[in-house]
Formats: sequence, C-alpha cells, structure tokens
Amino acid sequence: MKILVTALAAAAMLVACVGTASAASSSYCHQEAMAYADRQANAGAGALGGGVIGAVGGGLLGKAIGNGKRAVGAGAVVGGLAGATIGASQARKNHDRAYREAYDDCMSTPSRPVRYDAPPAGSREWSYACSQKYRSFDPESGTYQPRPDYAGGPLPPRRMCTLP
Repeated sequence: MKILVTALAAAAMLVACVGTASAASSSYCHQEAMAYADRQANAGAGALGGGVIGAVGGGLLGKAIGNGKRAVGAGAVVGGLAGATIGASQARKNHDRAYREAYDDCMSTPSRPVRYDAPPAGSREWSYACSQKYRSFDPESGTYQPRPDYAGGPLPPRRMCTLP
C-alpha cells in the first residue's frame, strides 16, 4: 500500500510540474528549416523549367546556325539538357539559401522561460517533493534541517520547505 501511495504521489508530482518550455533545439530547427526550404525551392520544377527554356533556345539557335530539321532537333536536345542541369543547380542553391535563413532564424529566436507549477504547500505531492529535495525533511512540521555553516558548527534553525 505504501508503494502505491508513493507511486501515486510521484505521478501527481510529474503532472503538477509540467513545464512550458519551447527551446529551439538544433534538430527541431533542422526539421522546420527543411520543410520551409522544400516549400520555397523545388529542384524538379527548376530542372523542368530550365529544360523547356533550354530546348526552345537551343532549337532557335540550331535553326539560325544549322541547316534543316536535324539542326533544330540537335539544338533542342543539347539546349534542353543544359537548361535542365542549370535549372536544377539554381533550384538547389535557392533551397540551400532558404534552409540557412530559416535555420538561423529558428536558432536565434529566444526561447520562453520554463515555468513549473509547484504543488500546494501541505499537500501529499508537496510533502513527497520536499522529501525528495531535502533528506532531513519532516512532513509533520513541513521543515528541513539545513547544514551547519562549517563542519562541526552549530546547526542553524529548521527552515520551511520551498519548491521552485
């Protein structure tokens, strides 16, 4: 029965001491920055757009320089491949830039202070927490015995238990 009461008091203490922190860890900021960068820059769309523009430009250049349909086709293929490569590369650079900006913003945002709600004085949860904090805690009086100022010195008066 004593173990059950202790376990219930410990569970109540955990529930009572719920913090409200939102510290930005590096893994959290990495995930947020990656999601932001993925929304901002799409390498597939960059490659497709670059390929289309390169193919049109290559076809026009092939027509101007070469003779007939073969020159237009060859120019379109070469221009399309070059445009797709350049478009994907540019999209990757935009993705990296967006990631760095979002990550730096996330890491530089100050976190809110952690706040703990202490159980009310005199409650079972309070007595349990005080007994965990101070070995000399007396639940009857709600006090603990502080250490002497120096080894072998007189004991200071007992103090009330206070929780954060």
